[in-house]
Amino acid sequence: SIIECDPPYGIDLNSQKAGKDNVGSTVSGYKEVHEDVYENFLEKLCNELYRVAGRDCWLVFWFGPTWQAEVLAALRNAKWQVDEIPAIWAKPNGQTLQPELYYARCYEPFYLARKGKPVMAERGRSNVFAYSGTSNKYHPTQRPVELIEEIFSTLSSGMDTVFVPFLGSGATLRACYNRGLKGFGFDL
Repeated sequence: SIIECDPPYGIDLNSQKAGKDNVGSTVSGYKEVHEDVYENFLEKLCNELYRVAGRDCWLVFWFGPTWQAEVLAALRNAKWQVDEIPAIWAKPNGQTLQPELYYARCYEPFYLARKGKPVMAERGRSNVFAYSGTSNKYHPTQRPVELIEEIFSTLSSGMDTVFVPFLGSGATLRACYNRGLKGFGFDL
């Protein structure tokens, strides 16, 4: 089994992208977890994910780089076995609202963790996944279906079940369908 978890990043996405807000914006009203309670949120989330995980289960856990140490600690405290070197989704084009101060952000990390003894379907693959972002977004944190398919192809070759606790755009369910996996999840 696989859990693909893309929780809020505790970064106040609404205010960070306020300058990009326009008629076609997908950010307005995004439900974020405030930084004052984020560590507690992570602890509860990681424990609950471990509790509901199957006996031999992969966890793909997306996170904001500013919370990397806290995410790693929360996963380990919940008893997940975590590769401490995160995998990376590398994007050819990044963005920043302050180009005079910062490089454009061109990647998103995720931890690969496991419960029990799942085995990778595709062994020795690089931990960098290079994919362009999604055009025509209808969700502010939408990922390309092809990216998720590629990640799943490294972890599963059969009819695994994929649980998605933060369903967002639904791209993960589309990737499950395309790969012949049984996907289910929920969102607000």
